[in-house]
Amino acid sequence: PLYSSAASDVYKRQLQDQSTKVVILDMAVLVEKPLAQIDGKPLYSKVIVVEAPIEHRLSRLKLRGHTEEDALARIQSQVTDEKRREIADLVIVNDGSLEQLRAQVSTYWEIITQWM
Repeated sequence: PLYSSAASDVYKRQLQDQSTKVVILDMAVLVEKPLAQIDGKPLYSKVIVVEAPIEHRLSRLKLRGHTEEDALARIQSQVTDEKRREIADLVIVNDGSLEQLRAQVSTYWEIITQWM
């Protein structure tokens, strides 16, 4: 798949740059599809899940032009939050403002840097 190829190319470039300590792959369907893999091996060592309550997701999708029915169908086609949490090393709950999310990310960045 295209995503797998793109992720693989990015990852390979980052591996060649020995100064890179953190590579973030934004993989919305990491649980559903093994896209971030090369020869069956994951390209990641840690997984961070960002989740939001369903009403927030619906609202955000509608702001992007989706109908409520389409947005709900899209959400229901994905795995559950519980399944995502099963593979997560860290869960960020995005249920507030952008400023609140930034504050959470700043706090969690300290944890992430300890993984290195």
